[in-house]
Amino acid sequence: MQIGLVAIALGVASTGAASAAVPGLERAVDTSDSDTFAIKKEDAPCPPGKRLVGTGGDITGGLGAVGMTLTPEPFSTEVFAVENPTGTNGNWFIRAYSICADPLPGLQIVEAVGPTSSKNKHMTAKCPPGKRLVGAGGNVTDQSRVVMPALEPDPELTKVLVRGAEGQGGTDFDWLIRAYAVCANPLPGLQLVHAPGPLSSGPSSFARATCPAGKALVGTGGEIKAGPSGLPVAGQVVLDDLTPNSQLTSVTVTGREDQDGAPGDWRIHAYAICATK
Repeated sequence: MQIGLVAIALGVASTGAASAAVPGLERAVDTSDSDTFAIKKEDAPCPPGKRLVGTGGDITGGLGAVGMTLTPEPFSTEVFAVENPTGTNGNWFIRAYSICADPLPGLQIVEAVGPTSSKNKHMTAKCPPGKRLVGAGGNVTDQSRVVMPALEPDPELTKVLVRGAEGQGGTDFDWLIRAYAVCANPLPGLQLVHAPGPLSSGPSSFARATCPAGKALVGTGGEIKAGPSGLPVAGQVVLDDLTPNSQLTSVTVTGREDQDGAPGDWRIHAYAICATK
């Protein structure tokens, strides 16, 4: 299967040796227990002295009945996963991933909180002037009935858009979105790689975004979009995996339909935020 790539370079000039662009870059991972509990939370702490720059998470065994959110914290990623009202009888577990590095100049997390209402919506977190996006996260409230179908960095890497969508059956409660932009002073070679996956009408599909040679993954993103049919699918397809690989060269994003499937076709989009090693 061949997956198309669209790379957008920012042309940020290096102020030092290329090898020192993202010093101390590494991936931390932690895994929850595997059981039938309907709610799970897991954190992946960065090693001592390092700070979070990017997030990731995945679900194993959820079979589309579990949605997750990714919340960046200064020293870890928090992954929170909840079964939908139909749920699953099988065991399942989650993994939390943190992309960590020595403290970057100007590193900060910007939080934007959306309005409280009972309708599908989005929220954007923007980096301060002069800073660029290196990582992203988002979460929603009423998570058993609301999913997060999009964590989308913008092409200029100045902000991230987070979408929330009610699942099948909706909810009677008001809910809100939190979007998180992990920002820093511009890194050498900072670049967004966008990889759209194949059109899907099946139970699951994936896309993989890979950094160019000489660059490393610092942040991730993923999105579910409706296909040519135009039928809404965002609340019935969950982001099942948003997984940075162990070499920090790529991110794999998987979407999975809920128990009774989605009404139309859809496509997964993977986003890799890359910088010179």
